[in-house]
Amino acid sequence: MSLAAIGDGPNGSLVFGFETKGMIKMAQFDTATAKLSAVSTIAGSGPSKARFPALAVDGHGRTLMAWVRGAAWKKGGLLAWQLVGADNQPINTMSGGGQSVETWSFPAVVHETPNKFLVIY
Repeated sequence: MSLAAIGDGPNGSLVFGFETKGMIKMAQFDTATAKLSAVSTIAGSGPSKARFPALAVDGHGRTLMAWVRGAAWKKGGLLAWQLVGADNQPINTMSGGGQSVETWSFPAVVHETPNKFLVIY
């Protein structure tokens, strides 16, 4: 099973997060011009697949992307997250995770205030 996430981006755009080949990727769709941005890799492949993306976008166009690494059928995994700039590029100093995610669970992300996101898992 694969999942994708869609959120409201800056200036009426849509932000997409999706999984493919064990990686989490992201793109932005400009609704005014009907153009898709270049696709950015947020979580590369590794010994355990990245799955179940979730995202939220703040008023500055930054996106917090969260996902589960290592989840499979009847198996939980580990939470991971990455803050992504308005340019769709990861902000290298703003990432984390490592908390256990139960079997059949996946994260949700909420933008609370200008500089605060909440990850629920």
